[in-house]
Amino acid sequence: MNKKFKIIAYSCLVIIISYLIYFIGGIFIYGYSTDWDLYKKYTFLLKDSVSSNLDWFGNSSEVGYNDVCNSFRTKDSIRIIIWDFKNLAKIDLKDVKFTQDVNLDTLEFSRGDILFAKSDIPVTVEYGFSFDNALVINTDQYCTILSHIEKDNYRGFFGRINKLSLSNGITNKHLILFNYKERQTPALFLLYKGHQSFYLILIDSKKPIDEKIINILNLK
Repeated sequence: MNKKFKIIAYSCLVIIISYLIYFIGGIFIYGYSTDWDLYKKYTFLLKDSVSSNLDWFGNSSEVGYNDVCNSFRTKDSIRIIIWDFKNLAKIDLKDVKFTQDVNLDTLEFSRGDILFAKSDIPVTVEYGFSFDNALVINTDQYCTILSHIEKDNYRGFFGRINKLSLSNGITNKHLILFNYKERQTPALFLLYKGHQSFYLILIDSKKPIDEKIINILNLK
């Protein structure tokens, strides 16, 4: 009986240690770190009048294993997120799928990080995510798309966003979730391919905006 107890205790200990290694290892390998200067390297995607009008507070970069998520805030209350996905540089914009009315209310991640956790738009990211060059953009049933945007080097929409996810088009696994706490927030969502990389751009504001907000970007 004592021997059986030792085997059970040892097995439990191995399971606990393995789980800790799995969980903590994920943080060290795939966790994000904050950089307060790197965002400046991405201001080339903003018009000069906008980059010179950035607030002194609220600009930063969350640096991941294979991506950089930059957040900008202008003095007139415009928030701009520019997410550089380095491993999607070869994807064809035309191959990216957009799906609507997807139920994202019960979406959970086994392990991951939450960017901008204390803001009105926390973004949950699955550790070690990979789209396998098959990216799908999902909007939930509470989102309203007001206008579609289609150009050679960028695609997207302007609308009122509640929840939006990025998923792997092969496995159908949701890997990144944007969750607007204030629900149906007017925002511009774009996927832009240029400068040998692939970018997700999200713009919203506390003041009224429309699709013309795209003019603050430099998308050449």
